[in-house]
Amino acid sequence: MGRLLLLTCLLASQSCLAKPTVSLARFDDPAVKQAIREAAAETAPRQPLSADFAAGDQQARRIDLAFKEAEVPDCLHSEGLKRQPAVLIFLPVNGVLALPFVGLAKLRGKCK
Repeated sequence: MGRLLLLTCLLASQSCLAKPTVSLARFDDPAVKQAIREAAAETAPRQPLSADFAAGDQQARRIDLAFKEAEVPDCLHSEGLKRQPAVLIFLPVNGVLALPFVGLAKLRGKCK
């Protein structure tokens, strides 16, 4: 019974897989060719491509800067304390004295 059902489905699907025949003769009509030419002539003039490239380039720069700003910095590089400045009371701390702040930034997840 299962084989008969499978064979029936297979034969039914073969008619769907056959490619339909399309006649290209209807596109040879002179009226159709003239309509195509008129439609092509009516298209709006395109803007120069350089303006499109400039707009895309500017947008790419903005996205690149946004990604660089949003990236979590590495703790042991120059921007390690970018999101948590090393400041005691109101005095900025630099050099070796800033090392405890690097560890603190790592614990808080402000750097990788």
